[in-house]
Amino acid sequence: MCMMTLIYSHLLVFLLCVTFQTKCDSVREPDLTGDRIVRPVLDEHKCKRFDEDILRHLGTKTPYRVVANADEATPAYQGCTPIYIAGVVRHGTRTPGVKDADRMRKNLEKIKASSFVPETELESPSLYQDSTRGTICQSEKDHIMSWKLTLESEEGKTLTREGEDEMFKLAQRYQKRYPDLLPKTYANSTFLFKFTQTQRTEESAKHFTTGLFGKDQSRQVWFPEALDKDPILRFYKLCERWKEDVKNNESSKEELIAYKNTAEALFMTREISRHLRLNYTLSYDDVYLMYVTCAFEVAWHKERRSPWCVVFTREDIQVLEYGEELKYYWRDGYGFDVNHQQACVLTRDIFDRFESRKESGQKALFYFTHSGTLLKLLSHLGLYRDAFKLKHDITGQQRRDRSWRVSYIDTFGTNFVFVFYNCSGDLKVLTLHQERVVHVPGCPGGDLCPLDALRQLLGANESCQFATICNSSQSGHYEL
Repeated sequence: MCMMTLIYSHLLVFLLCVTFQTKCDSVREPDLTGDRIVRPVLDEHKCKRFDEDILRHLGTKTPYRVVANADEATPAYQGCTPIYIAGVVRHGTRTPGVKDADRMRKNLEKIKASSFVPETELESPSLYQDSTRGTICQSEKDHIMSWKLTLESEEGKTLTREGEDEMFKLAQRYQKRYPDLLPKTYANSTFLFKFTQTQRTEESAKHFTTGLFGKDQSRQVWFPEALDKDPILRFYKLCERWKEDVKNNESSKEELIAYKNTAEALFMTREISRHLRLNYTLSYDDVYLMYVTCAFEVAWHKERRSPWCVVFTREDIQVLEYGEELKYYWRDGYGFDVNHQQACVLTRDIFDRFESRKESGQKALFYFTHSGTLLKLLSHLGLYRDAFKLKHDITGQQRRDRSWRVSYIDTFGTNFVFVFYNCSGDLKVLTLHQERVVHVPGCPGGDLCPLDALRQLLGANESCQFATICNSSQSGHYEL
């Protein structure tokens, strides 16, 4: 039996090598003895290609298809009937901002032009004897050398075709789960859809409604006028204390800055520079730009792969991913209390709209917004909170065990949904994140949380004093 398994393994490797037209005769077996599977080590003259594992570690630019829940079954609870649904949705996959696109073109073109220096021209050839990474396949080198940033729109931060598809399919899956709350026939009195004053959220809302009602009926959907600084959908834009203590405060960036100078980050930049056969060492920011470009291009195309992704090992990607998590943990998560405290205005609005449903006739509410809103909401709900602060120097075990992982909790198209149930006269709430049931810490019972208990827990009542929370005179009272 063991001999047959060994023969089958070698046959599979041979077939893969023939398929991808690369020399693999001395590929060693992966090391399974550590805390995670380590990629196979290639001899120095062997080449490597795109690693599919990268798809799950692209930070806030991870495409929603990586986490989407294909199970369309309706969550069923005996004696309980769903009576209202409210969703908060991050826009779908977008293009980079104009400044970021300019940096990609300028900096990556420079890196591209300096890559793959012939061995005779390397300043220290012995430093490039890399036996752990292998060399990049010639076809991948050609792909890098011919790379040019191609955008669907030059306007910056606009929804892509992939983003349209994400919203369309997300709507259809929720409709299949809750057909009584999300019927295929549109009525102004039944639905409310809102978006911020951005192209990416407006188009996300429109493609979501197309998924619900089809092209013809979706043209009839009424949307309220979008606001520049919406007090519910983008509340942090009006929070002076958050701007002073977090957004414009260097203390919110200290951990990321320190992390960029850790031994593992410096080792990564040095190794990637060697891997690209550069005569200089890339900065962390240069490597991060390659990572972001890799992420965007993977998100845009289901089939095509960005040439910049092949530069990274799994270890590189995890180093870069943790840098992303430090950034958003301190800016939008548990790093500062004001980040999540201010999100009570959003939950209060949702609960208030539910309680006024009899007067309005409303059954469904969907807000289309941004990463900053979703992360603050998740933190306000107490989800994905670790027992330790995320810092540049936490232990390896803490890094592996952390719950705060933006590649899962804050992908493009991230969604958080409240479904309100009538359970024999008792009102209860089901909470779903990324289309999966999640339990809000502190809620009594199982999946369904009593409405009054959840509202009290979230401060979604008169105790939510946004003006007090965001008063700039309170600046400096932050948690470190």
